Amino acid sequence: MRNVLTLLIIGFVSIVNAQNPVFQEYVGKHYRNFSEFEAFKEFTDYGGMLLNHRFDQDTTDAFALYGKGDTLIVIFESAYNPNGGPTARYIFIDGLIIEKPSKKYSVVYGHCLFEGAENSYIVAVVKTNRQSEYFTKCRKAWQIHPVKRVFEEIDPKKVKCINEGYGCC
Repeated sequence: MRNVLTLLIIGFVSIVNAQNPVFQEYVGKHYRNFSEFEAFKEFTDYGGMLLNHRFDQDTTDAFALYGKGDTLIVIFESAYNPNGGPTARYIFIDGLIIEKPSKKYSVVYGHCLFEGAENSYIVAVVKTNRQSEYFTKCRKAWQIHPVKRVFEEIDPKKVKCINEGYGCC
């Protein structure tokens, strides 16, 4: 019993410490827009997406992108809809701060592959190329750890992301 309790305490501490310290106080908080929080009130909401990682299975997991100046924040959150109304709300899980990349690079999330397998839980900074079906030059990449549910850095050389604009416009 003592060993089980020790493992639970170590597991809890590692989960709490795995969060980005900048966002620690927001973990588990509910909001409509992340800029409701005083420290982020000047950040602009650039949109987000639900992470339906399997077409036959719904999820409440979502990414959202906010920015201010040269700073971008990707938020991993859980979406819900109280009262079945038109207004979604979110629960903060983790956040990732990314310095705004140069014009040749973009932040892509929800549409990437890792080692050839689709993984909607990836965020990547990729070099954009309109003529390519996939962005394969990845500078940095992170994924949500499936158990700890926090961002962890992954090998960018093993990541490629879908170019949603390929073949149009």
